[in-house]
Amino acid sequence: MLPEGFDLRTQFPAGEQVKVTPAIRELSNQFRELHYPNGFQNIHDYIFGRIKIVPYEESVKAYERTRRWKLTADDLLRVGTVVDTKYCNDMVSLFLAISRGIGFDAKLAKVFNKNIAVHSLALVDSPQLPTQYVINAGSKDKYWIEPLARDTKLEFGTKLPNDWILWKADVDQWAMGLNDSSQETTTIMADAKKLLGITA
Repeated sequence: MLPEGFDLRTQFPAGEQVKVTPAIRELSNQFRELHYPNGFQNIHDYIFGRIKIVPYEESVKAYERTRRWKLTADDLLRVGTVVDTKYCNDMVSLFLAISRGIGFDAKLAKVFNKNIAVHSLALVDSPQLPTQYVINAGSKDKYWIEPLARDTKLEFGTKLPNDWILWKADVDQWAMGLNDSSQETTTIMADAKKLLGITA
């Protein structure tokens, strides 16, 4: 499912996932004149219109595990597909890169909830915005945007809108040391269970 000649990365430098490449900058230009924060939904809708979601079936499970958390936003434009139910970080990375290309301060929030579901949200701010925002940019049908006070401490355990709890916030997942799907269980879920007092 990867394009011919496309090799997955073996190095994961911080910030590279959301780097504003020439392709990202060109793409960002079409969103530059929109009114924000409402314009963020236009970016979300464009991404989900451009990137094809393929079903999460037995035949793609091994492929999905090998590629999860290993693509940059620029890579995703070239690959053009994500796997259903496993795509939030890919889509959020592209959303962040486009937002950064426009000029926003944008970073990733890796979060979990009381059911130990792990998710990615976008944090976006700018002097031109009335406040910073938390955006559910990695969900196709459940997009939302909520204000977040600028003095909110972005640390482990911070409560975010819609019952999400912060694991870590940084420029991208690679800056958090996340580049392998196994870390969802061994790192994020393990920390979440400790915080929530879950022993099973």
